[in-house]
Amino acid sequence: MRLVAVISVIMLALLLVPLVRMAFYSAPWYDDYNYGGFVKSFLSEEHSLKSALKGAVYCMKTQWHAWQGTFSSIFFMAFVPVVWGEEYYFWGPLFLIGILTIAVFVFVKALTRNVLQADGASGTILASGVTAMVVVMIHHAQRGFYWYNSGIHYIGMHACLLLLIAAWVKLLSGTGKLSSVLLIVWTLLGAVLAGGGKLCGFSPGTSGGLEHPCAGGGRSS
Repeated sequence: MRLVAVISVIMLALLLVPLVRMAFYSAPWYDDYNYGGFVKSFLSEEHSLKSALKGAVYCMKTQWHAWQGTFSSIFFMAFVPVVWGEEYYFWGPLFLIGILTIAVFVFVKALTRNVLQADGASGTILASGVTAMVVVMIHHAQRGFYWYNSGIHYIGMHACLLLLIAAWVKLLSGTGKLSSVLLIVWTLLGAVLAGGGKLCGFSPGTSGGLEHPCAGGGRSS
């Protein structure tokens, strides 16, 4: 079983190679410039991390009133790599592919190990298989991975949800005051992300396809 587990992880890594390779051909488009423009303008005045953060916060405030009341994903959307140059845009798709892969793998491992009490090898095999299906068979890879603005708003937030749930499972499986405190902190973090993100980004359907009824406009309450 351990050998099969190792092989399953290797196979998952090999399946990701074409997706990673295509990341170097991606190019910024449309809203990448819209949201990244805020950070870009602040950096033109003072090239520092503090200035970049100010630009992202200003973008959050502006889009909260102008669009639909979201702010979690907007913060990350403002940091589109094109801010530092179009030649760095590939880092966005690489980040999206990586965070979804890690999130699904960790999520499934937490369920198999902490809930189903499966052994480590079995958990790894199942996690590798599920991760391969979710990441490699994504309905619309261009909008999910290779367009940073769209990907961070849906896939990025969905990955955050999976990591949050995995952490909750781990913390609920533990004992002691530290686990209780961390559980409260993690729950508050989840509330902030959910309250300021696209709610359909927190629905299971977005991992398999980005065409979702929640994709319409309108300010969230």
